[in-house]
Amino acid sequence: MEQGSRVAYILVHRNSAYDARAIEAAISATDGISEVVHSKTKRALLAMAFDPNVALSRLRELGESFANRLSLPMLGECIDFTQNYLGGGSLEPSIADLTAVSPLRISGRGIGIIGTVLIVATESRQYMASLSDTLGYVINVFNRIEPNPCAPGQAQMRLF
Repeated sequence: MEQGSRVAYILVHRNSAYDARAIEAAISATDGISEVVHSKTKRALLAMAFDPNVALSRLRELGESFANRLSLPMLGECIDFTQNYLGGGSLEPSIADLTAVSPLRISGRGIGIIGTVLIVATESRQYMASLSDTLGYVINVFNRIEPNPCAPGQAQMRLF
């Protein structure tokens, strides 16, 4: 969960971290399976529709395939973390990413955190920002909601 996973599949338990790492490396060597998912990609995925049942079904298929290919005794435990995030609520497709706003400023009622991504809501929309770059810096927390800056790449329309 600290990485921001919304669903998980436990393929097998190992007593040795070296054995577990070897299995992870074998899986990561497969086309389309990345060992690292960058923060920008995670935030883009948060803005997309997500169905945990579809994701778990796909993970189950992949897990069975890997267990067979690597000759592993399959545990096959599925975990759905989605109820642990956002109080069981959901993300809006129009969520705005403020990570690149300089200086970083985000305002709203905190509704959750997924990995290192803070998610807040105002009356009109949801906003997100990665907190990765704020480690080691002083931050200010106020008891009032301020207007959020426009997210990069999103322009506000004017009629006149």
